[in-house]
Amino acid sequence: MTERFTDLTAKNAQLTRAQRVLTQEKATFEQKQKANQGKTEGYDEIRRMAKEDPVGLLKHLDLDYADVTTAVLQAPPERDKEFISLQNEVQEMRDKAAEDEKQHQAQVSADRVAAYRDNLKKTIDSSADYALLQTRGQEGVELVVQVARDYLKNHKVLPTDEEALKAVENYLEKQVETALATGKLKAKFQPAPEKEPEKPKEPTLEPGTENGAASPVIGSGVVVSRTTDRQGKTLTNKLQSIGSDQKEVLLSNDESIRKAASGLKWDL
Repeated sequence: MTERFTDLTAKNAQLTRAQRVLTQEKATFEQKQKANQGKTEGYDEIRRMAKEDPVGLLKHLDLDYADVTTAVLQAPPERDKEFISLQNEVQEMRDKAAEDEKQHQAQVSADRVAAYRDNLKKTIDSSADYALLQTRGQEGVELVVQVARDYLKNHKVLPTDEEALKAVENYLEKQVETALATGKLKAKFQPAPEKEPEKPKEPTLEPGTENGAASPVIGSGVVVSRTTDRQGKTLTNKLQSIGSDQKEVLLSNDESIRKAASGLKWDL
């Protein structure tokens, strides 16, 4: 407030100095005008014609009588013209001061928003509570900023950083949960049931075998070989972390998220 008052005082002093300069220039002009009276070539002749034959003078100067009459009747006095000129100059200075103040306020506002973004980015990157926002990068920061702006517009108060961050993080989490519950993604990302291991086959012993070793049976046409015990193998599918290309499937685009997030119910 003090700085603004100081600026206005300086501008008023500047206006006063400008007015003094204009007044001094006017006085100088009048002095020169008086000194040069009668020196202009043909000036006396024009004055004589204006008095004796004004219509003839107008024709000689290729002027229209009606236009000259209108200009004379509408022309303000010399003093009024000077005042109007000075008034216009003062108004220009005021307009420039107002424009400078407007640009200053816009720059201050832009600096505050930039600092707000930086603070949000640092908070997101430093906390595991905002894992989904971390995957969004700068887009996630802009989403939080937009939600905070919408809340400020609707409720006339700016939410805290934590409130805005949690609101958007919770919304993104619900979006992921909803997407994973669909049949397509559920079948793709949930682990498949484990298969039962195959039971080992019991070796068949024919007469004449010793110590479990099968021997060929002559004349039977069948050869029984040694059977080993094998355990069936199973595959265990594990849900891996979601890649960046899959996140775009789970999350809506920024515009739809921003519209939905602006209608969040805030628990303040």
